[in-house]
Amino acid sequence: MNSLEKINSNKTIEINRFEKIIFFWFFGGTVLVFLMIVLGGVTRITDSGLSMVDWRLFMGIIPPLNNEQWLNLFSEYKKYPEYQMINFGMTLVEFKLIYWFEFSHRILGRFLGLFFIIPFIFFIYKKAISIKKFLLIIFLIFLGGCQGFLGWYMVKSGLQDNPDVSQYRLASHYSLALLIYIILFWNTLSNMKVFKRPNKEVFKLDLYFLIFIPWLFFVMVSGVFVAGTDAGLLYNTYPLMNNEFFPYGFFDMSPKVLNFFENKITINFFHRVLTFITILFVFLIWIRKLFIFKKDTLYRHHFFLLCVIFQFVIGIILVKYSIPTNYAIFHHIGALILISSALYSFYGEVYEIRK
Repeated sequence: MNSLEKINSNKTIEINRFEKIIFFWFFGGTVLVFLMIVLGGVTRITDSGLSMVDWRLFMGIIPPLNNEQWLNLFSEYKKYPEYQMINFGMTLVEFKLIYWFEFSHRILGRFLGLFFIIPFIFFIYKKAISIKKFLLIIFLIFLGGCQGFLGWYMVKSGLQDNPDVSQYRLASHYSLALLIYIILFWNTLSNMKVFKRPNKEVFKLDLYFLIFIPWLFFVMVSGVFVAGTDAGLLYNTYPLMNNEFFPYGFFDMSPKVLNFFENKITINFFHRVLTFITILFVFLIWIRKLFIFKKDTLYRHHFFLLCVIFQFVIGIILVKYSIPTNYAIFHHIGALILISSALYSFYGEVYEIRK
């Protein structure tokens, strides 16, 4: 064995030695991003996002430590439109509740950055990661930095004259978070030992999933526009909207393209239509899989179908009862579980499960 082969062999041994640790690193990162998105949704649902009116990278990790500091923060909050136009008369106790949601969201974001950067430096030092993983992690860290910037850019939009964050910025923030989660989840699956070589025969058949993942991403982002504009509060009837298929005011804005992003009626209508198409789409995929796969591999698709039905039912309950907070949080979590189950089902077909 020449010296070059020996170096390459040693690198391979080192990479394999750390394989299990890297798997748990990716798995932990995936779980943390999942929790980060959930906490971000809770922050949005409880209208907590504008409770912290500044952004300090290092000093922002220290919460108020005494009553005087709490009063100073509350005084700052009172200068902005959300307090003056929506929460006027809020008590310090109520302010503390929304503050802790937003503070926790930001702290988790900082922790996530450290969770990836510190082990990454260690693995580089130990030469424990391949070039492919090195580039992937650099890309993820870059996306994480962009996400932090987008988060503050979004908050700033609600500190102006309008006490609501821009639905465009909210959707951008959510979309990037979802993209990071999908990349992490997929790569976590790729590091699992239960999967082996690509199943090329099945992969050729799976155009349905290749279409469905981007479609589901699109539907989830449409839900963010519903949340960002409070369009879900308009009608508490389903499937019709106040006994009309096309309610009054539908598509009234000009130019017409604005209706999809700013007309609450249109946003509500299209999210309903998209979700109905989604459940039909998933049901057809499920029927198709029943005839293609063995019974012992169908559990993924059964779970996938149950996730869609659960999400659909929770969505209807939200409409009927004017979006109670608990159900809104379930709906938010349900969307993440749904796309996770879709990715797992797809991955299980691209790669065979080891026997």
